[in-house]
Amino acid sequence: MKKQKLMIVTPYFYPKIGGMENYAYNIAKGLKQKYRYEIVVVTSNHEDNQYKEETLEGMKIYRLPRQFKISNTPISFKWKKQIKEIIKKEKPDVINAHTPVPFISDVTARVAHKEEIPFVLSYHSVSLYKKNNYLANFLIFLYYHLLEKKTLKFSNKILPVSEFVKQRFPNRIKKKSIVLPNSINAKNILPIKKDDKRNNQVVFLGNLDKTHEWKGLEQIIKSIDYYINNFSKKIKLVVVGEGNNKEFYKQLVKNLKLDNYVKFVGAKFGKEKNKLIQESKILITYPYTENDAFPTIFLEGWANNVPIIASNIGAISYLMKHKENGYLIPPNNPKKLSEGIYELIKNDNLRNILIKEGNSNVKNFTWDIQTKKLNDILRDILR
Repeated sequence: MKKQKLMIVTPYFYPKIGGMENYAYNIAKGLKQKYRYEIVVVTSNHEDNQYKEETLEGMKIYRLPRQFKISNTPISFKWKKQIKEIIKKEKPDVINAHTPVPFISDVTARVAHKEEIPFVLSYHSVSLYKKNNYLANFLIFLYYHLLEKKTLKFSNKILPVSEFVKQRFPNRIKKKSIVLPNSINAKNILPIKKDDKRNNQVVFLGNLDKTHEWKGLEQIIKSIDYYINNFSKKIKLVVVGEGNNKEFYKQLVKNLKLDNYVKFVGAKFGKEKNKLIQESKILITYPYTENDAFPTIFLEGWANNVPIIASNIGAISYLMKHKENGYLIPPNNPKKLSEGIYELIKNDNLRNILIKEGNSNVKNFTWDIQTKKLNDILRDILR
């Protein structure tokens, strides 16, 4: 059988760390190793902003310089010409682009359409709209109507990362959409292990940038304040992550006199991150918007046998059932969150139910499963 060449186009790629970057990297690696695809990756150069060609784990990588950034979106008006030249040189059989972050996928969709190359779009977000940012939201409105609309039209298949995202598409887009969720390496799933009387440590993992304040860390910190004033002083919140809003959160901790109860440990990865999760009694993810299309942190909690408290909002409501595989709380409510933390800490039986169901659930979300599914989709398109 002829080895197929797949071009993956993504705004950022490994070694940059993030949900979309991790997704694109694992899919690329799986298709190369298990299904013998030749992989070419086109991405922006997030490090030194220079044109660069390199080989990474047998994959050819083109890193393109940007001219400027809007929020987290790298943009260059030279990309259309550069991508056209790369396509002419590499002659891919099919292209898989990742969005949002927008622009590079939109440029590629137009080139692929003109060159009559099958184009598959992986879709990672619910909405780009920002709270109380009217200028940004006006630009996003223009993007949706002037760029993304045609990108979706030009796509042979669209791969939203959750059913929640798919259901928000217009019917004509739903018809060519197949859910391909975020996943985890099967080897990282621990055997089921009951809660072994860990200390009352709860953990939050996330980006601490101002643009990610919707992840709800401010509300989580306030819930710890309520907890120690109403339930018990035996509690510690560990915050894992870095970002430009970190000082705001640290000042909030200081103002609430929580220095002995909240610890910032910086960004952690791999075994170090997993160890912090495993040492915790509860993992908290508490967004107050529907931005997160599929919180990968769920998979990490389930894989590490740690029960999860989360907001009852957006895609989370599709993935988690209250007191079955997680504990759901209304968003933006520190009092309710602290009450949920207290119930889970005190209720050993409930924690162990959540651990067991979470461990069972996570086995449906492995990269082996999703890579096979994508291979089937691509083979069908290429027939």
